[in-house]
Amino acid sequence: METTQIFFIGTYTEHITPEFGGCGDGILSLGLNNITGEVTFCHKKLTTNPSYLTISDSGNHLYAINEVDQHKEPQVIGYEVSDNLALKETSRQPIEGSYPCHIALIESQVFVACYGSGNVVSYLLDENGRLEPCKKNLQHTGNSIDLGRQEGPHTHQVVPHPIDNVIYVPDLGIDKVKVHARDGLTELADIDLSPGEGPRHMVFSADGLYAYVIGEMTGDISCFFQGANGYKLQDKVSTLPATFKGKPSASAIRMHPNGKYLYAGNREYEGIATFSINEGKLQLVGFTEIGGKTLREFNISPNGRWLICALQDSHELSVYSLEDKGEKLLKKHSYKVHSPVCIVFKS
Repeated sequence: METTQIFFIGTYTEHITPEFGGCGDGILSLGLNNITGEVTFCHKKLTTNPSYLTISDSGNHLYAINEVDQHKEPQVIGYEVSDNLALKETSRQPIEGSYPCHIALIESQVFVACYGSGNVVSYLLDENGRLEPCKKNLQHTGNSIDLGRQEGPHTHQVVPHPIDNVIYVPDLGIDKVKVHARDGLTELADIDLSPGEGPRHMVFSADGLYAYVIGEMTGDISCFFQGANGYKLQDKVSTLPATFKGKPSASAIRMHPNGKYLYAGNREYEGIATFSINEGKLQLVGFTEIGGKTLREFNISPNGRWLICALQDSHELSVYSLEDKGEKLLKKHSYKVHSPVCIVFKS
């Protein structure tokens, strides 16, 4: 086992609205001690609101978005990762959308979900990992019952199916996960969620038979099974304790590398729910109160030993060890990081 695990953090560097944004330092390069869980800060690269990142399988290329309104001309930026973890810009392209909030590298394409404008744009990469001009711009349409937040489409994530050549796009604004063929983004059958659920992020089982979608606006996880005619709802579970009386604001969902545990984070509650997975079904194990303010995102190290939380508005990075093969979270360290939003590990 390698002693040090490399990871990167995206931050908010400015406010999108007076109430929302941050004062971060751009993209941070860090090292995680796989034995102790201690974190070493290596480099930072300033760019505007790199709220989400994605990294190549080789670990040599990293891509970021600028989460800003369309009139501020958001861009997708490619970087080369040097041996000392400094980032060198190699390419950039304009994003034809507003408030890009998620980016995914899938084989030789980069996909960007734009929350504000409700569309997905894709870019091919050349043989050197540089971004080429926009290949496809797919616009979602529709709305749902909460006209304050669901007045139109709000794409929130792009996720590849683990087996099929298909991508899935949770859309908070229309209560659907849109399904598209990866080549050209041809539209396929949707996954429908309950009105007002506000799908934010999703994860798949390794075989692709089960899909788990977290609803930002309800704090529920919808559990789907892939049948002959697509995914069908099998179960729905809450990610909040019965004692929680606030407004749900689910933020992140992750599966342990061993496929036996699922974790869901919630802002306002500022905690993580842990579920065991048995033949696709979720069983609540318990809740871990993280504290701080605005549990925006968390991620799990590739070896399954560590879970790192990004607390956006209390400017914290919290490191937890995953005990009993992932069943329990035990806090080990906390660090001051301005406005952390996204955590990605180098594989």
